[in-house]
Amino acid sequence: MRIKDIIRAAKTDIKVGPWSFGKVPKADFPIAKKAYGLGRAFKWCVITFKIRDTECRVLVVLNEPKQKYEAVLGVMGHDGTLRILCSYETEPGWHCHATHDDVSITWFYARPLDEARPRT
Repeated sequence: MRIKDIIRAAKTDIKVGPWSFGKVPKADFPIAKKAYGLGRAFKWCVITFKIRDTECRVLVVLNEPKQKYEAVLGVMGHDGTLRILCSYETEPGWHCHATHDDVSITWFYARPLDEARPRT
């Protein structure tokens, strides 16, 4: 499944989780080996939905005082791993990191939102 397939498909079983602070439990969004640390200044929630028999998850991260926002879209694999397809975020400016690959071959590096980006 590709990102365009997810955008175009009918979504079912949509659930918006509660807003929380601190680490994102691996059970909610398995993007790292352990809980995904964001820092106490960030609040987050996880949105889940299905497309046919495929479970998708979106991690929404927000720091209002710093005006930082990120939404990360992933698809759960049959082996319990999360394949990240895209990340839409601020800083610097609004931009999106995305893959056009099929979900079955996509991997994405998980970087904490407050970690500095390498400049090239």
